[in-house]
Amino acid sequence: MFHKRHTGVTTIGYDDAVEEALCFGWIDSIVRRLDDDLYARKFTPRKANSRWSTINRRRYADLESRGLLAAPGLKRPPTSRSGDAPRPSVSELPPYIEETLKTNPHAWQFFEQLAPSYRRAYIGWIDSAKRLDTKEKRLREALGLLAAGKKLGLK
Repeated sequence: MFHKRHTGVTTIGYDDAVEEALCFGWIDSIVRRLDDDLYARKFTPRKANSRWSTINRRRYADLESRGLLAAPGLKRPPTSRSGDAPRPSVSELPPYIEETLKTNPHAWQFFEQLAPSYRRAYIGWIDSAKRLDTKEKRLREALGLLAAGKKLGLK
């Protein structure tokens, strides 16, 4: 159990708790509110083939280099499986999307002002469709959203 900040009660920090868990081969998962002052964070033994996030890989390597891992932690080193969400590998705007967006000056201007992550989201969403009619439908929907000044996923 952890005390919420507003209580003023000193409690172990998240990073410290996770590092301690990693030292013994455990990992955190679910967080549940208990009441207005307390919450619980679930810690469980890590499975042999579990996915490791990039940040926990770094934490583990740091703990290992400082000699802080206990025997159970050493038995559960990072696996080759990554738990990070895959990032779309879109590096440039496909010509068919660019041509369509340029038909509406407002949509094109808004698209160009978007942060790279939002542009990637639009491109990835449109371009990941397998069927041509689905791509066309998504392109029409994207054109409408962009013309209205809306980001993808915030309809």
